[in-house]
Amino acid sequence: MDLKQYIIILWRRKWAILFTVIAIMLIVIVSTREQTPKYRASVVLRIATSSNGGMSYSDYVHTTQLMNTYAEIATSRPILEKLETRVDLKYLPPLTIDVIPNTELIRISAESIFPERAAEVANSLAEILIGESSELYLGEVKSSQDILDGQLSNAQSELNYTRDAYAKLIVQTPAAPEKIETTRQLLQLKQGTYERLLEQHRQAVLRDELRSSMITIVQPALVPQYPFEPRTSLNYALGFAVGLIGGVGLAFILESQDTSLYASEDIEAIIELTEVVKIPKAGEEQLSNYQNDTSKFTNAFQNLVTNLQPVKGETQLKIFLVISAEPNQGKSTIVHRLALTLAEFGEKVVT
Repeated sequence: MDLKQYIIILWRRKWAILFTVIAIMLIVIVSTREQTPKYRASVVLRIATSSNGGMSYSDYVHTTQLMNTYAEIATSRPILEKLETRVDLKYLPPLTIDVIPNTELIRISAESIFPERAAEVANSLAEILIGESSELYLGEVKSSQDILDGQLSNAQSELNYTRDAYAKLIVQTPAAPEKIETTRQLLQLKQGTYERLLEQHRQAVLRDELRSSMITIVQPALVPQYPFEPRTSLNYALGFAVGLIGGVGLAFILESQDTSLYASEDIEAIIELTEVVKIPKAGEEQLSNYQNDTSKFTNAFQNLVTNLQPVKGETQLKIFLVISAEPNQGKSTIVHRLALTLAEFGEKVVT
């Protein structure tokens, strides 16, 4: 079956295809309009994981783990409970946490039938993560800072005590040079220890401050103007495609079940005989005016009579039967015009 035959079949079954497309589209349109619109608002956070420009493989692994950790923390029960309290909702809308690949960014999305609520929930969750970042991530650093606070306090007390002792030895009479020198060296040692601890404490405080602000909002969630569901255009496009495919499939199913003959080729395939001539449809002028008619209708009968002439050695055909599958198909017209044409060829005709 070539392309032309496929086109003929589709054209013949065009109403079945059209009906299928319309039916599917109506179903899609009604179901789409019945859906409750949903809105999505997203906030983008940056989680600073590296202070220098370069990044080693271990830094990359650390960054990936840290981003995934915060993604899990964002949907943990304690955080969600705080979010419920802040937005005053018993049931939170659906939340989605996406780690944007090859970046330090996390996207937090909230979905709701109310656009303002979607934006409020997304922004509130981001603010909670920022506020809880020190407690969630820097607990170990704070413990080190507490230890340094204690050590620094002890070192300062010892330094003050040694200073007092050294001052008393200086004014003591009689003087004790050896004891003064020993105390002076001890004072220098205590001073060095105190300064080292003080520097470590400053670095710990600096790390604390840097890491406490490691989460920042890059793009706050805005109130969405349009719903993301239902996707009207996509639904309509898919509905049309499904309807068209279904209609074409239905057309070929109907064609396979249809036993009607639509073309001369169909007839030839069944009766296993070759077509002699194809007579076109005649107009009023061809039917009423036979004399001097040179139309395709008259030429077809002339060709028919020529093809019916016996070849040398064959028996002359004397009886012709004209039949049709349905009434009013032009049998009488065919017989009448065939008789006239045979008479023109000198044959004796009885109709």
